Amino acid sequence: MSVLFAVPLVLLFVLPAAYSSDPVVDLPMGRIRGMRNTVIGKELEVFLGIPYAKPPLRNLRYKKPVSIESYKDDIVAKTLPKTCFQVNPFEKDGAEYYKKKKNTEPKSVLVWIYGGGFTMGSTADPRYNGQVIAAHGQVIVASINYRVGAMGFLNGVNKEEPGNLGLYDQTMALRWIRNNIAYFGGNPEKVTIFGESAGGFSVGFHLTSPFSKGLFKSGILQSGVANSPPYYYNQKDSEQTTKDFITRANCTGPSADFRKDIVQILKCLRSKTPEELSKAEYQVTPFVIPKNIHTQDFIVGMTTEEGSGFTHDFFHDFSESNNVTKSEAYSLLVPFLKNVGKVHEPTEKVNYYFRQVLENDVSSVKRAVADLLTDWMFRCPSYEFSEVLAKRQSQVYFYLFNHVPESIQNDPDRRWMGSRHFSDVQYVFGHPFLQDVLEYKTNYTKAEKKFSLK
Repeated sequence: MSVLFAVPLVLLFVLPAAYSSDPVVDLPMGRIRGMRNTVIGKELEVFLGIPYAKPPLRNLRYKKPVSIESYKDDIVAKTLPKTCFQVNPFEKDGAEYYKKKKNTEPKSVLVWIYGGGFTMGSTADPRYNGQVIAAHGQVIVASINYRVGAMGFLNGVNKEEPGNLGLYDQTMALRWIRNNIAYFGGNPEKVTIFGESAGGFSVGFHLTSPFSKGLFKSGILQSGVANSPPYYYNQKDSEQTTKDFITRANCTGPSADFRKDIVQILKCLRSKTPEELSKAEYQVTPFVIPKNIHTQDFIVGMTTEEGSGFTHDFFHDFSESNNVTKSEAYSLLVPFLKNVGKVHEPTEKVNYYFRQVLENDVSSVKRAVADLLTDWMFRCPSYEFSEVLAKRQSQVYFYLFNHVPESIQNDPDRRWMGSRHFSDVQYVFGHPFLQDVLEYKTNYTKAEKKFSLK
C-alpha cells in the first residue's frame, strides 16, 4: 500500500504563448513565474502548482479550505507539486496547467476535474496533461487538485467537519479561477468545467450546488453524473460509513453518538499519521440531486461499454477466468444487485440481459455482465440526468463514444470489453501527441491521431 501526503490545494494552467521570455503574471495577491513549452509545433505558457488555498495541515485538516490573501514571496510555478493524500495514488507528483495569450481577445477556459472514485487521482497524472488541448484549441486549460478519500469526503455531520471537503476545494479553486483568470488572458465569462468518472460526478454536483453558482458557464460530464448509483448515498449510509472509519482509526468518543463527540474525534484524527488513516479509510459521498440547475449549456456522455472494466473490479476472478458460465454470472449478479445496488427485482433484470446468452459462451456471458453494469452505473443515470437538465430549459447534447482502440481490437481475450470506462480520455487529451511524457507507449494509427485532434 502506497501513501502520498503533501500540500495539495494547487492549480495548473496551460495557455497559448505570447512572448519569448518566461511568462510572469502579477496578481493582486502576488507574482507568479511560469515557463514555456512547445507542443505539436505551438508554443505554450505553463504554470505549475499555483496555490489557491492554505495547506490543509494540522488544525486545518478536516476543515473547509481557507483562502490565501497574499503570497509571501513570488510563486515559481515551474515544478509539479505533490499529490493529495491518498491510498494507491498515481506515482508521479501532481499539478495544474494554464495557458494564456496577451494582447488578444480573452481566451475561453476549460477546467479539468480528475476522476478516481473520490479516493485517488492527481493533476500530476501525465494522462491529464492539458497542453495538446490548449495548443490545438487555442484555449486556456486548468486542472484542480482536491482532497480525496477520508481527507476529502468524511462526513462529520457537524459544522466542525461538514463533509464533502473535496468539493469545497473544487469550489474554492473555481472561485480563484473566476477572480484571476483575466490576468492570464482568460475570459471569466467563458469557463467550462469538465470531468470524467468521479470528475463527471463532480461537475454534476457543481451544476446544482448554490456554492458554485456563477463560477462557470458550461459543463461537460464524461462517464459520470450526479445520480449515478455508486455515489448516491443517503444520510444514514453516510453516517454509518463515518462511524466505521472512526472506529477503525481508533478515535471513537465516550458516547454512543459520534456527533456529540465530533470535536474530540477530529482532534484525534488530526493527530494520526497519513499511514494510520489510510488503514481506516472509507469513501463517503452523501449526495442527492437538488432541483436547482443554474447553468444552461451541457454535454453529457459515456462510452458504450462503460461497465466492462468494472467486471474486473466487482468480480475479479470471474473476469479473469476463461471458463465462466451463465450460471456463475447469475450467482454473482443477483445478490450483488440486491445487497450492494439495492436494485428492485434483481433476478428479473438479470434474466433480461441473459435472455439470448448460451450457458458456456464465455465472451457473451462477460459482455452481458458488462452491459448490465453499464446500464445500471452509467447509461440509465446519464439519460435521467440529461432529461432533468432538458426539462429545466437547458441546452443539452448527449454523446456515445464507441471507438475501440486497435490494441484491444487485436486481442481476442479483451475484445468483449469494447469501448470501456476511461477509454475516451486518451483522445480528449491528445495522447497520440504526448507519447514522450506518458509512462506507457501506444501505437496510435493515423486515423486515431486525426480523430483525437478533431
